[in-house]
Amino acid sequence: MRKQRKRIGGGDVAKRDLTMAERRQAGFGCGLLFGLMLLAVLGSIGDDMCRTATFGRSTAPGGWWRARVQMTDCGALNGFSRVVRVQPSWLPEDRWLSCRAAALDGAHAVSLIWTRNTLHVVTDAQQSDVIDVARTCQGWRVQLHLRSGGP
Repeated sequence: MRKQRKRIGGGDVAKRDLTMAERRQAGFGCGLLFGLMLLAVLGSIGDDMCRTATFGRSTAPGGWWRARVQMTDCGALNGFSRVVRVQPSWLPEDRWLSCRAAALDGAHAVSLIWTRNTLHVVTDAQQSDVIDVARTCQGWRVQLHLRSGGP
């Protein structure tokens, strides 16, 4: 490998070729940067394409906690689902600041009832429509009651 010398600004500068390890590192760094930028762009577009509607709110007896029933609509390719979220009542409503207590597939009616230490989620959904139910959410026990005869 022969070094090339260039005269830049009155001094000699030696130019050398990159080693294979340096080329791999540069390629990995560029690929990682491109991937992160792509994720950021797709994430911001995805949030703009979805609309979230809140169907009901319920505040816990002490007033410190609030539960809400929401549906997020991301277009014709996605089905409808209802999600119950719990968070402190003094925080702005945001999915990142809340806990998902229950998720149901479909557009079922959902009622929220608070007792001493439990949030009761009452719905007319079938057991097959239940996506997820948390055991606890923000310190509250969560119980799902299906009016259709399920557990």
